[in-house]
Amino acid sequence: MIRNNVEQVLEHIRKAEERSPYHQNVRLIAVSKFRSIEELEEIVACGLTELGENRVQELLQKYPVFEGRVNWHLIGTLQKNKVKYIIDKVSLIHSVDSISLAEEIEKQAAKKTLTANVLLQVNVAKEESKHGFDEEELEEALPKLAQLKHVRIRGMMVIAPDIENNEYLQKLFEKSRNIFDNLMKKTQNYDNMDIEILSMGMTNDYETAIECGSNMVRIGRALFN
Repeated sequence: MIRNNVEQVLEHIRKAEERSPYHQNVRLIAVSKFRSIEELEEIVACGLTELGENRVQELLQKYPVFEGRVNWHLIGTLQKNKVKYIIDKVSLIHSVDSISLAEEIEKQAAKKTLTANVLLQVNVAKEESKHGFDEEELEEALPKLAQLKHVRIRGMMVIAPDIENNEYLQKLFEKSRNIFDNLMKKTQNYDNMDIEILSMGMTNDYETAIECGSNMVRIGRALFN
């Protein structure tokens, strides 16, 4: 079943890429939250080697099983006191939602003499229940973020509301892409910023997100159920 799901999702991604005016290659992150080792082994056997975990504890449990075979993404809320546990285990942190978290990542990355790749989480929908920079805060934060020597900012991440209103989602994703494009322009002179990833779209909305300019999607249910 999982193999069929993977093939179906990849086909939907391919068609959405063709419909999108951006014509980008979209990276698929398989969301591994609450999934068993056996399920993840099936996913990896299908050729998906980018796994996204929401919880630090769960990532740490799964990490040794797949060490050297997959790239881990931390896509859930990251508490500052847990950064030290995953700083050398993840290829990308999607959920940097404050300057203070970025500074903690800098501190822990410096201890390991490595560079941490991160995305800035932007709360485009301004949902009170969601973390992330407001659009206005993002611009103000850039000079401070530019001072971090062990953090490389690779782009931004957006979580859309879980709703069925496709017209609303389309407008939200188009706005997100505009913010992303502006971020690329504003950070050209910052040494530690290489803005190229827009992580946007999940099981319910990934095709619309791709059509609106996303180049990385985070999908769980559609792959496993």
